[in-house]
Amino acid sequence: MKKRILATLLCLCMVLCMIPLSASAEEVEAPKNYVALGDSIPSGYGLQEGEKAFPELLAESNAYALENLAEEGITSATLLTKLADPEVVAKVAAADVITLTVGGNDLLDGLYNFLLGKYNADKEEEEQLEKAELQEKLLNGDSALLAFAIGVLPEFAESDEVTASLTQFTQNLVKIVGTIKTANPDVVVYVTSQYNPYSYLAADQADNPLLGASLKAVAEAFESGVAALNSVITYSSLELKYTVVDVYTAFQAAEESPCNASVTEVTKINLDFHPNAYGHSLIAKVLDETINPLPFTDVEKTAWYYEAVRYAYFHGLMAGVGDNLFEPNGEVKRVMMVQVLYNLEGQPAVEKVTDKFSDLKEGDWYANAVTWAVENGVVAGNPDGTFGVKDNLTREQFAQMLYSYAGYKKYDQESSAVLSKYPDGDQVSSWAETAFSWAHANGLINGNDEGGVLYLDPKDSTTRGQMASILMKFCENVVVK
Repeated sequence: MKKRILATLLCLCMVLCMIPLSASAEEVEAPKNYVALGDSIPSGYGLQEGEKAFPELLAESNAYALENLAEEGITSATLLTKLADPEVVAKVAAADVITLTVGGNDLLDGLYNFLLGKYNADKEEEEQLEKAELQEKLLNGDSALLAFAIGVLPEFAESDEVTASLTQFTQNLVKIVGTIKTANPDVVVYVTSQYNPYSYLAADQADNPLLGASLKAVAEAFESGVAALNSVITYSSLELKYTVVDVYTAFQAAEESPCNASVTEVTKINLDFHPNAYGHSLIAKVLDETINPLPFTDVEKTAWYYEAVRYAYFHGLMAGVGDNLFEPNGEVKRVMMVQVLYNLEGQPAVEKVTDKFSDLKEGDWYANAVTWAVENGVVAGNPDGTFGVKDNLTREQFAQMLYSYAGYKKYDQESSAVLSKYPDGDQVSSWAETAFSWAHANGLINGNDEGGVLYLDPKDSTTRGQMASILMKFCENVVVK
């Protein structure tokens, strides 16, 4: 943990432009206060020991001071009651960021009322179930009761019970947000949308001859209810002025199951709707993206470098180029990377600018950085006596700079990879072979896909998107070791 904290602190120091890193104590901002309100989802119900709920993940990634006030079983009505507590109001009043996750239990309560009415309608008194008993049986995968529920679920979306639940939820949501805004008029409230907990499971078990059709029916029934609930959340935001966080779409696009719901045996279904650790990471991610949107209009969420650009930007590694542009395909100059490393060291004093290079002179904005880097063995110049101040940074030069810097910082340099498996592995310059092998082994520089074949492209210029990716991986894979 200490190494990970150190890595974060080191990476926070790295900036692309020539900005002094020193700051007075008065300039250091106190962490923002983050209050998480809601039900069992933000409380972390269903997670394994050591796993973290999304409020904790979000707080860690943004250095927030967290007050997690979420509780298992809370509905919009009970949350409204909770917000009458003076201690809770005081915490809400002091918050800079508030997330609100509520409504799922309102919908489930309507569902259980609906199923209970249907089940008990033609039963003798001694055969009838209490709501708590019905709920427990369903969540434990009681096959007979589940079969009954699947048969009547299509009627739920148009039932009186779902209408009553959504009406009550709408009224309570207005009061909840109003109470928060009264206590803290300037706070931004982020309301997470609800997800369908069974859509992934249904798709995953589509070919299961015993359960496929049943799980599809369950997922479709929940889809209708979730859509109605999310409509309330979305339309209410227009009047109540809160920000909707699209958790629903993130879960629909999940690469693996984001919930605890599973098929544990051939015919045994676990209907636990709570997110697993992966699901919580998705919620934290979409919240972070909503709270801290990238300012760049040329960085799409679907781009391979999107996560790296977010990391580099919000960790102070790289900035934009102006006009809300990042220019991910723009080329990086050698002196830019040298300046990054120099800034990382806090811009130590340089007595005299080196006279080793014919293209470097006193007063150049990068002169001190180049001098420091050369004197400490982090970089070298060209055989013709120049440093190449106007040259683009090649991929092999980037690898060599980071390898040399790792040695200077006494980071691990032992890792190595076989480059000969790539068609152009023999094109890596002899002076860069060790560094490139090390960089590849640590995941800093990987092959570029060209027509289905991976190439190292060691002499290609480094793009800004690649630079963001390499710097992120350097912090995550090298600094933290």
